[in-house]
Amino acid sequence: MNGKITFVIIPQKTSRIFRFQMHQKYLQYGKYAFILLFLLTGYVVVQYSFYVWNLRSYNQLVEQIRKQNIHYGHILEQIKENSSILSELSKFDGKLRILANQTVVNPSFEMQEEKPEFTPASQPEIRNLENQSLIVSSINQELQEEQVQTSLRSQSFYELKNFLVDQKEKLQSTPLIKPVKVGILTSPFGIRIDPFSGATRMHYGIDWAFLPFTPIFATANGLVEKSYYSLSYGNVVVINHLNGIKTLYAHMAKSEVKVGKKVKRGELIGRMGSTGNRSTATHLHYEILVKEKPVNPETFILEELPPASFYSTEY
Repeated sequence: MNGKITFVIIPQKTSRIFRFQMHQKYLQYGKYAFILLFLLTGYVVVQYSFYVWNLRSYNQLVEQIRKQNIHYGHILEQIKENSSILSELSKFDGKLRILANQTVVNPSFEMQEEKPEFTPASQPEIRNLENQSLIVSSINQELQEEQVQTSLRSQSFYELKNFLVDQKEKLQSTPLIKPVKVGILTSPFGIRIDPFSGATRMHYGIDWAFLPFTPIFATANGLVEKSYYSLSYGNVVVINHLNGIKTLYAHMAKSEVKVGKKVKRGELIGRMGSTGNRSTATHLHYEILVKEKPVNPETFILEELPPASFYSTEY
């Protein structure tokens, strides 16, 4: 034996026979090469499978971050809206304290610092797969903080709502709206130049001027205490509300209510005129008295409140 292997190939269509020899060591090398190629192919297949799996996980993580960013933006928008509402409510704080006759309306009602608006520029940059868990963890932490703040703000709303419900009767009997739908404020409460004498004089109400017979409405629930004619104020209606509060409507062309009538906020009680010798033109003189002492009506009027929703349509 010379250590060689002879291979014979006999074609079917020709009579020529092909022979070639190969040394056994080359055959052994071929076997090793085949095993190495098989292992290499297996390694490539495994690595490719890991690559596909990692790519899929990466895409899922990117999609998760995208959804969380959207959710994060929605939460910030909601908090921004809540902050805006709370800011408006804070403007009423002083007036609500007067209405409720309390030093503090809602002890737990505290404005929190508003978060910055969420913009695409504030979204975390996705750089590589290794930092995705950190990014997701950071986003989740911020979301949890925002949810806590939202929960606190919601609790404040619920407390304020419950407070207003408890004070419903008191608020319904407190003059919160303007007595006219339309009109021009011609004279505020306070010291002014008297239009008749030219001297400085206290003006105990506020005046709205408009067209004759403009409807005048009750500014709160109450009982008509007086309906009379005065030389100075002309046709006058006085309504008695709860907590020692009264409202006075003067210089009316006519009264639409009688003494003893129960009226509701927004109910028609008279029409604008120019009666009485202290009137220079068609207008309404409106006063609020607390324990028989005149106070500035503008401290009671909640201008942000949509007055039309309180007015009766029966003119």
